[in-house]
Amino acid sequence: MGNIVVAPPNAAVVVAGCRGQRIVLGKCGFALWCIETAHSLSLEIMTINVQSNEAETSQGVKISMKAYAQVKVKSMNADGSLNIESIKLAAQNFLSARQSEIEDSLQKTLEGHQRQIIGTLTVEELYKDRAAFSERVYEHVVDDLERLGFELASYTVAAISDMNGYMDSLGKTQTAIVTREAAEGT
Repeated sequence: MGNIVVAPPNAAVVVAGCRGQRIVLGKCGFALWCIETAHSLSLEIMTINVQSNEAETSQGVKISMKAYAQVKVKSMNADGSLNIESIKLAAQNFLSARQSEIEDSLQKTLEGHQRQIIGTLTVEELYKDRAAFSERVYEHVVDDLERLGFELASYTVAAISDMNGYMDSLGKTQTAIVTREAAEGT
């Protein structure tokens, strides 16, 4: 007659067929044999490495940036209720995709926004205020992720570097200023 489907709390099971589409989350459901299918969609957080190599700043300086993003299906609303629409949206976009394909798609979206923001800032702005940069990336990427059925849980810049020594020069200049001021003060 049918199959019992069990959805753990960290996955949504999408049952589709002659009775329409249903989302089973954290409970049991039923899929009619031969006329309905059941597929699982992970609701767990994915850690995505966002690497931008040789991205140009507003000054034309090429930098490399490594960041980490925590992304997941937007399964809950702010009030704690289930967000069925976002789960359906994520299912429409990624239900038949492997986890690596989902992560690759999200990584490309995040990297595109990261590169776009790098291009609007100077090296000094990036180096001195990583939190403001992270906030700008978050603001830009949240709408795109919501259209895919996902949300950005966190975004953190891990490393910023350049191949031409520009950032090292900034550090040497600051060190020289501090050393000179310390020598004058004694």
